Amino acid sequence: TEIVVATAGFLAINNMQMDGRLRPMTIKALLQAWKMQSVEGHWPNWVKCNWPPFEQDDHYGVTLMAIAMGMAPQSYRSTEPAKTGIARLLKYLEFGEPEEVHHRAMLLWVSGYFDGVVSARDKQRWMQELWSLQKSSGGWASGDLGRWRQIDGGPAEPPVMVAENGDGYGTGFVTYVLLKAGADPSDRRIQKALAWLRANQQADGKWFTNSLRNEPWSAHFLTHTGTTFALKALVEAGELNELKLASVRNR
Repeated sequence: TEIVVATAGFLAINNMQMDGRLRPMTIKALLQAWKMQSVEGHWPNWVKCNWPPFEQDDHYGVTLMAIAMGMAPQSYRSTEPAKTGIARLLKYLEFGEPEEVHHRAMLLWVSGYFDGVVSARDKQRWMQELWSLQKSSGGWASGDLGRWRQIDGGPAEPPVMVAENGDGYGTGFVTYVLLKAGADPSDRRIQKALAWLRANQQADGKWFTNSLRNEPWSAHFLTHTGTTFALKALVEAGELNELKLASVRNR
């Protein structure tokens, strides 16, 4: 289930960021995802194999699709089964309690597309919650975003160095969400986060993130997503404008 839903959602996001037009294959994938959706709005067969924050519970798939649909054109959103699917998504988010910090951060992102999903009071509280987790270095640690457990039952606490400094996914994701929620790029806390991102990119281009599981073979799966969010945060803050212009000039 999560393969179909995540693929459909990310294809839709990609299409909209490219030129604002959903491709036929994306619409086909979305149709399959809607067929799998429950009347409650979630995907009950979403894999929950303790790979936080993605394959941990039902919440991630719902918020991912809500973001994709928030970006989708009205011409698609008004069709069936998209119209019914979106209504179910919003109903699930209205009545489902966001238990983890990561849940609340995803809802802050969703709120930029759907009015009423997050109240003004909750938006303020949840943004402050994210600010409170920022390290003195300017970064955030992924392990602070949920009360997650390792595969052996132990807490998914970040290594000491990460706990003190932050990591790529935590910093990139939270910085991007705060900016999407209305944080001013000139805010000193955002500037500290951007400085962290500029200082912590590795020589091969990535921003490393330790896995939240204690398995060596899964040690890098958050690094890919963290690198993506680090770049998205820099773009959202206008930090890559000069790089983009230089790239265009060199074509």
